[in-house]
Amino acid sequence: MSKADHPFDASLPYPGFAADIRRDFAMPLIVIGLLVILAITASVHFGVKALDEESAAREQQLVRNGLELRVAEVAALVVPQVDWDDTVRNIDNAFDPAWTDENINEFLDHTYGFHAQYVVDANNVPVFAALGETTEIGIYRRVAGHVGDLLASVRRQEAARGAIAKSSGPDPVSSAIQASGVKMIEGHLTILTATLVQPDFGKALPRGPRAPIVLTEMRVDEPFLAQFSKRFLLKDVYVRTPAQRAQAGRIEVPVKDEKGTVQAYLAWTPLEPGYGMLNRMATMLLLGMLPLLAIAAIELRRIFRAARKLIERERLNAALALHAMGEDFARLEHHPA
Repeated sequence: MSKADHPFDASLPYPGFAADIRRDFAMPLIVIGLLVILAITASVHFGVKALDEESAAREQQLVRNGLELRVAEVAALVVPQVDWDDTVRNIDNAFDPAWTDENINEFLDHTYGFHAQYVVDANNVPVFAALGETTEIGIYRRVAGHVGDLLASVRRQEAARGAIAKSSGPDPVSSAIQASGVKMIEGHLTILTATLVQPDFGKALPRGPRAPIVLTEMRVDEPFLAQFSKRFLLKDVYVRTPAQRAQAGRIEVPVKDEKGTVQAYLAWTPLEPGYGMLNRMATMLLLGMLPLLAIAAIELRRIFRAARKLIERERLNAALALHAMGEDFARLEHHPA
């Protein structure tokens, strides 16, 4: 029998062969590949997101601790000028406005950038005020409604300390008595510190059981935030008031006063080390995937070819078997038993 007489042409795929290849081989492989890519992408996404969330939580705790530390450091800047025998002589024993302006106001303003200084007497009545330079006492009303708890705290500590005895030795006779808080004053987040006037080496003593208190303002302004950002490696730090809407893509921590009332928020752009690393590696990952995709395409084509040959071989075998059976029936018809 010639090839023309044969009902099956093994050199050509049967009708619908391409559709069967797509259904039986291509689609399952494509679906599996897409599912693998989806699973890998989801794993990377959630892993990177978890890393960045953990990093953001650490940044928030760092800022909380850093702000507390900075408030304590601001308070410590005041101590040498207030916990001093000369301060007792010139503010407590006999009030000297010129000395106070030079050694409290000008020194703290020019050296450390404090915004304002005040002095209240033993009865918490203001006797000195300065905003860069000495000004009228009435300006004290700017802070009068914010310092009550701080003054009360200092007075409690003063009462618990008791009287200071005059010293003839080289050791200090006192340690700093202070109270600090963070307040919004005239639209500016401000660190307020109240520091009790005390002798350091006891060469001069307070004239009564209650001494004057020096009040200072340090604004959380642009220079403050720039130094804070540099110190704690933060990006785009700014102060958000409770009335302002939080910005997308920023994280923040509340800034509370001594009563726990939120005065403002410190907000900044998180570092996002996970996505940052992923973005830096994206080009390399894509370049690394191109050879893998090429290899996959080549192997997929080889699989299609092998499947085609296998199907054609099976069809040929089936056709030959049917042909052989037909010949057997024909012989039986011509040569019956």
